[in-house]
Amino acid sequence: MHLRIGCFMTFLLLFVFIACTSCIRYEPNWESIDSRPVPGWFDDSKIGILIHYGVFSVPSILSEWFVEQWLGWKSPILMKFMKENYRPDFTYADFAPQLTAEFFDAKEWANLLKLSGAKYVVLTAKHHEGFTMWPSNFSWNWNSMDVGPKRDIVEVLHKRKWENVMTIDKHSAGYRRNSKLSDYFTMNELLTQVAQTVRKKAHHNREKAHHNKEKAHHNKEKPHHNREKPHHNKEKPYHDKEGKLRSNEQHVDWIKHNQQVTIMGTFMGHVFPGSIFIIIGIWWMVNILRRYFDCKNSNAPFSSTVTFKLKRFPIEAVCKVLFITVGLIDELTSNNKQHATMYAFFGLTGIVDLMVFFNTLPIKDLDYVTFSFALLMEAIVFKYHLFGRDTLNVVLHHLLIFVILTTFAVTLLEMKFKNVVTLPLFRSYLLILQGTWFYQVGCILYKNPFFEPWESNDNNSLMNTGLIFTWHCGIIFIAFIFTVCVFSILYRQKEPIKRTFDQSNSSECETELLLEEN
Repeated sequence: MHLRIGCFMTFLLLFVFIACTSCIRYEPNWESIDSRPVPGWFDDSKIGILIHYGVFSVPSILSEWFVEQWLGWKSPILMKFMKENYRPDFTYADFAPQLTAEFFDAKEWANLLKLSGAKYVVLTAKHHEGFTMWPSNFSWNWNSMDVGPKRDIVEVLHKRKWENVMTIDKHSAGYRRNSKLSDYFTMNELLTQVAQTVRKKAHHNREKAHHNKEKAHHNKEKPHHNREKPHHNKEKPYHDKEGKLRSNEQHVDWIKHNQQVTIMGTFMGHVFPGSIFIIIGIWWMVNILRRYFDCKNSNAPFSSTVTFKLKRFPIEAVCKVLFITVGLIDELTSNNKQHATMYAFFGLTGIVDLMVFFNTLPIKDLDYVTFSFALLMEAIVFKYHLFGRDTLNVVLHHLLIFVILTTFAVTLLEMKFKNVVTLPLFRSYLLILQGTWFYQVGCILYKNPFFEPWESNDNNSLMNTGLIFTWHCGIIFIAFIFTVCVFSILYRQKEPIKRTFDQSNSSECETELLLEEN
């Protein structure tokens, strides 16, 4: 028994000794830090990307040493730049609130850099002017949480498993104050590393192709599907390469798209079309209920229309053309062809509504067909508007596309069954839902006066998106039921309510039916 305990204690002490001696500790001095060897992964990685992102990104001129070149070296280029673009008393600290990081997306960064072929990424979390990209307690409110983006940039990137290093040279993975200029890689050496990496990759592909060829020779007596397998393996690198190139092009298009500040790329840009949909949806709901109860009180059959008007003025058609023209002009000036296309098709519905008012429709139900066509085009535009977007953005727009396509289907059914009042009511409900969801998308994706934008790579954000969508559906549905009850109570009164839309000797329902027959 004592022998077993003695052996166990011996092995335990030996393990502790090996563990302690194998943990090399460095002292807080440059000699100890400089003694660190180059890590093995660095020799294997060859190519990496260094990112400098901070207050100096706002002026975006010359380099990350902007403040030193401006205030210290008095660079003529920067002196002229500041004089032409900023007031005389403008300080470097005044740039910090402008670092909003509105289009910053850690997932997009990580995916784009991964597709570039880089094996590691270095983020400068704190630069020479002291601004930290995390809420440091030693940076006197000079950090990304207290000023500027109001976000912990490092924490967001840390979730994407970024490398936690500062900088590199030939002899150390960390910063060395006493390093020599010769210790850093020259451009010639960097290009040599790139050439060697590409050469090794090409050699590897040739060996793989040769191996596949030999494998095909040995398997030529096997079944036909086995003989085709080496050919598939031989072609696979080509398809993989082409797929990667296409992905890079998609991400480049995404960057170009987000560099354009358009009306739809902001919170107010979503409020504008959302308000149009909400106003038209409420207008439809009120007029549908008014017509339905008028028909019910006069024992006349109900018949729906896709547009409504005042007695002597096409109010809906004019408002459509006016507001949609404003949005269309703004998108065209911003060179946003997708959003301009959406506005153009809905503007076409306003023109057809004018034809309805003047009773000049060339064929029956052209107004229904035009509105359905505009909805279908809107769904297509938003579907192919999502390439290169993050998951949260895609989920939000997929829910929007679901509402649009449902409205499209309901409108076609309504064109066939115009005497069913629930169909036009459902159409107005869906249009209001589309408008409120535009508001919600703007609140989630962009900076606004009410809420902070959501983290795009947070699983809770994705789960809450569907939950909030159901809340929109439920709240609007309750409001609809309440409105129907109010109209029902008002039309049950002995004296009919005074109508300001269209008063005549016969009921409005009968008058509109006679106009349609003529």
